[in-house]
Amino acid sequence: MESPCITLTNISKSIDGQSVLKNINLEIHKGTTHILWGANGAGKSILIRILCGTADFDQGCLTIGPHSYRHCAPFFEKSSLIAVSPQTSCVTEELTVFQNLFMNTSVWFRNLEEYFDAHVPDYLSEFASCLRPFLYEKARSLSSAQHRILQLVRTVLTDREILIFDEPFIYLPDYAKKMLLKLIKALKQREKTIIVISHASQWFIDFADYITTLKDGAVLSTDSLADYEPEEILDRLAGSIHLKSYPKLPVTRGKTLLEVEFLSDGYVKDISFSLREGEILGITGTLASGKSQVGKLLVGRAARQYGRVAYENQTIRFHSPSDAISRQIYYIPQHRDQNGLFLNNNIRFNIVDVNTLNLGGSSGQQAAALSRYYQTRLRIRADNCYQKVSALSNGNRQKVMLGRAFCNHPKILILDEPSAEVDAAGKSELYNIINQLLLKGTGILLISSDFTEIAGLCDEVLFLHKGRCVQKLKGDSLSADALYHLSNLCIT
Repeated sequence: MESPCITLTNISKSIDGQSVLKNINLEIHKGTTHILWGANGAGKSILIRILCGTADFDQGCLTIGPHSYRHCAPFFEKSSLIAVSPQTSCVTEELTVFQNLFMNTSVWFRNLEEYFDAHVPDYLSEFASCLRPFLYEKARSLSSAQHRILQLVRTVLTDREILIFDEPFIYLPDYAKKMLLKLIKALKQREKTIIVISHASQWFIDFADYITTLKDGAVLSTDSLADYEPEEILDRLAGSIHLKSYPKLPVTRGKTLLEVEFLSDGYVKDISFSLREGEILGITGTLASGKSQVGKLLVGRAARQYGRVAYENQTIRFHSPSDAISRQIYYIPQHRDQNGLFLNNNIRFNIVDVNTLNLGGSSGQQAAALSRYYQTRLRIRADNCYQKVSALSNGNRQKVMLGRAFCNHPKILILDEPSAEVDAAGKSELYNIINQLLLKGTGILLISSDFTEIAGLCDEVLFLHKGRCVQKLKGDSLSADALYHLSNLCIT
């Protein structure tokens, strides 16, 4: 095997006095696909930031191609070798889709479709095809899944030798994940070096060459997947943690909490359903299905054109999420870092201090005690309630959002992509928190692009395509296979 294109030697880093990387030694070889695996907080994302030159390291040596560095390298030196699709969106929403894809081109006067067809290579065209109809549209009009695809396509179009994908599968429906797998295999055939951070082991196991497992900022092992059967690798990744994937409790459903009739806006059309106490209603669908828009319309984050929403037999219309909170309807958005959390504030502020509805003029001591209570109850891993949320892993950030919802004793909880960017153990904890709410009679609207999650947790599911509900599934008709089959029917 030829010499590695990336070598990390004794890389260590601390943040605010806490060690986040400990003597990392790792080699990544040209033309291979290398997975970085570990629980939330293992150090994967900070390691990627160091590789990209956006974070410094305290000691060690980083070698990329012909260059070796003893500190954070100037970004322009690495940019000719590395392109990264980060976990959080880096799409510029006020630019058009075309401008986001081809930022460095000065050719703006041509027919954009012709330019797209000429400059998107054949191996990328299938994955990028959903963007073609929107080249003139501003990126803010895209769905989360299309945002993810736009970001990935733009990274591949750089034609760099080393491509880094941080959680590339999140927000993508299963059929889009399959297209991404085909793309990664095509990139491997072109001798691209690919580094992937992902918790979606069932998806990456088929294409990876090596997997490095990190825990608490240290490398546990680096294994060649050629030496193991897929089942062996999956068992090893699970380790000694044996979790039931979807620990749904058999909860007796109570009275109807929410009735929705013909909910519509400029894109979503005629969505109707009801939600009862102790019930989980799922909403999923194809790319740009409008599923997230349904949650926004219900709580006033988007303006509906027509339709009736009745809460406990009373017709309601919310103008903002705070109106919904006043009626104990709580919405947790999918982009929690941008739209939900105050990252530079501490856990107490995010759980308690922003909640004025039920807490009124709580004293500092009362707020701290309540924050500690939810930190313990939700198993938020932090030193104390005064730790900044920006220092938490994705799974623990999601728990902070749930803690804020708990403070309001929600009767209805709307969760939009609740487990995105959360590891397997964190997902199981989130699902157990959901069970706690169900036992209290909360009705839950679960919006997710993960067909397995939807099938494992929900009592009934609405499947959306191009803004319309094309089928409702429940009982024996509800399974991940049925949802995947339905998605294939919708896009063919």
